[in-house]
Amino acid sequence: MLALTDDLLKIQLPPVDPERPYSRNMIGLSEQCEIMLARWNPGFECAPHDHGKSGGYVLYLSGEFVETQYTRVDDGLMAVGSRTISAGTLIHIEPGEIHSCHAVGDGVSLHVYSPPIDGMLVYDLKNKEVLKVSSAAGAWCPQPENLILSRMHL
Repeated sequence: MLALTDDLLKIQLPPVDPERPYSRNMIGLSEQCEIMLARWNPGFECAPHDHGKSGGYVLYLSGEFVETQYTRVDDGLMAVGSRTISAGTLIHIEPGEIHSCHAVGDGVSLHVYSPPIDGMLVYDLKNKEVLKVSSAAGAWCPQPENLILSRMHL
């Protein structure tokens, strides 16, 4: 059993990635679930994305975040709401739910999804594409070509 203590989380915290909205470290993976620790880069918003057929929870450990929820419309995506999230907040993520997030300053979040994410869709609004990505990908554009499983027009 994995005990998520403050000390373990500090050891597992990935360095900030200056090129991406967040850096990620998969700290637990089984057939039933995955546990990922994210360290957010202030000023970068992740791309709108879903989590495939997975649902789960995000616990915001430090920082302040803004999450935007989306729905699919004929010509793409439409923002349908947003909320500010403070450290200590736990949110539920439904399978297929589309959202994006950014940290207002430095931030850390803990993500638990079940089953492990497979076939996440990342919405590249600039290029009007939907990228189905491998489980090693994060929610950003552009993606390395080797992590893109398929492309669809938005």
